[in-house]
Amino acid sequence: MPTWAVSIVDEDPTRSSGEPSIRAADDGTLYIVAPAGLANPRSLPTPVGDGGNFSWRSDDDGQTWKFLETTVIGGGDGDVVTADGDVVYQSGLSLACVTVARSADRGETWTPNPVNCSTSPVDDRQWNDVHGDAVYTAFGSFVLDQLYVNKSLFTDPLVVSNANVAVSDTDHQWPGVIDVDPLEGVVYQSWQTVGAPNDCDDDTSGCLPAEASKVEPDVIKIAAITDSDFAMGPLASPEHIVVASRSFDTFDAFTAIDVSPQGVIHVVWNERHPEVKQTWSMIASSADQGSTWTAPKRVNTVATTAFPWVTAGDDGRLMVSYYGTASTGNSPETTLGDWRVYNAFSSDGGATFTETVVTPKPMHSGTVCTSGTGCAIGARDLVDFFETDVTPTGCLVITYTDNSRDVLVNGVRETNNPERIAFAKQTGGLSLLAGKTCGAAAPAPTEPVGGPTAAPRPQPRPGPGSPLPATGADGRLPLVAALLLGSAVVATVRARAAARQAAGCSSR
Repeated sequence: MPTWAVSIVDEDPTRSSGEPSIRAADDGTLYIVAPAGLANPRSLPTPVGDGGNFSWRSDDDGQTWKFLETTVIGGGDGDVVTADGDVVYQSGLSLACVTVARSADRGETWTPNPVNCSTSPVDDRQWNDVHGDAVYTAFGSFVLDQLYVNKSLFTDPLVVSNANVAVSDTDHQWPGVIDVDPLEGVVYQSWQTVGAPNDCDDDTSGCLPAEASKVEPDVIKIAAITDSDFAMGPLASPEHIVVASRSFDTFDAFTAIDVSPQGVIHVVWNERHPEVKQTWSMIASSADQGSTWTAPKRVNTVATTAFPWVTAGDDGRLMVSYYGTASTGNSPETTLGDWRVYNAFSSDGGATFTETVVTPKPMHSGTVCTSGTGCAIGARDLVDFFETDVTPTGCLVITYTDNSRDVLVNGVRETNNPERIAFAKQTGGLSLLAGKTCGAAAPAPTEPVGGPTAAPRPQPRPGPGSPLPATGADGRLPLVAALLLGSAVVATVRARAAARQAAGCSSR
């Protein structure tokens, strides 16, 4: 079974943030980015043009981290990918468009390159991947409610943008993650449809648990974007593929996708099961480029989960990580519990999973906001996702938001301390590379500095690294962009957000 070690990346309170992204380079160097200032209302703002992201690099497998000075224009949202050698890319929102910055010296210096805007003035939640000589950037249009993918060729030091490909109609909940098939070069973007509201969050909503999602199913989809589509640009019509149709509400997370080295596609999402007052992390997989899919499967054993992320390896090995709590409720936003990072490992292509606890103590207590900017002010501590990646040795690395220093008494927050970016690495068990394991006799996981201070609730908890029984996303309108766009655009954005909130959803 996997074992884990955890640590805090940066204790500087001026670098407080959430929703971190992580990538392991081919030489084992680790990179983490997280949005600065405007991304998290409790972070200190940074000047536009001088660091839209916080960035860190580790040259010793996560034992120590160096803070990198960046020049990614804009504020809000961040993502990081690596290419050959010392080349690293990170992206951010730049005056409501997307900028991808390139570094050829392992993050020491950066050249920011505006990639593209949609046909509307406000873009949202970009994701990136690298394949061959191109950087792929997916993002949503906040006003038009459309999803786009851009293929940019990179040179030294520029990123040369091409025309956007529209990949979806307006029926999407959140702009889902992209990944490139390493064998075929096909770009896949995932998302879920809006479906019926079906939130069933309280007794006054008029939606009984037994009636949830019987009006209209939520559909998990991916788009397959080929080089022909990128050549056609705005005229392209990428293929839409249905992953699963669910009679459950899939509102609570970005859909995430990863394609294995053998070309197997894995898609994960969250869905509410109010009949048992739990929220599950689900997976479906395809070994034939999306022609057929396995039946959706619950990967978690812990009762309630949020923000699943998947990383695929060789020979049917894959890992799904998520925040989880033993407490129950109709959604993460109504579940008051002690939350930890969990991991579900499969060595048989997702037929079965074994769940382990990654963090020995809770990294958050209370509820988890999954409504983006629709949450109450001060309630969005964890923001919208966390990420995992695999090292060249096949071991999983995780970056997540640590909010353990806040004090809660009977569910009421008595302190509101800055969140910290945290790191976990796999120190034992099967790796994601066929025939390999991680570590020798793995040390016991260490605890982050500053333990959780939530008032104890007597619930049985598994020990760190112990197995449980085997089982069968930040986008938001940057404040600076809103000021520059003017009152007309702001009014449009607010009207659109109000309409989505009335339907049980909101902007990220």
